[in-house]
Amino acid sequence: MEPLVVVFGIFGWLINLIVIFYLIRFSTRANEQVEALKEINKKQDAQIDLLIQVAHKRKDSL
Repeated sequence: MEPLVVVFGIFGWLINLIVIFYLIRFSTRANEQVEALKEINKKQDAQIDLLIQVAHKRKDSL
């Protein structure tokens, strides 16, 4: 094999490893953000339910 082909092959593998590393890293961060958004959504649903209850109680007392 020619040395230049080997050098380009190794260089290509290194670039692939770097790209894969960042793709996995960004994917993990995205999953964490999705979980955080789901938790926020649950809390907002609970707040909305409480506001609906308060509105119904206020409506009944008038």
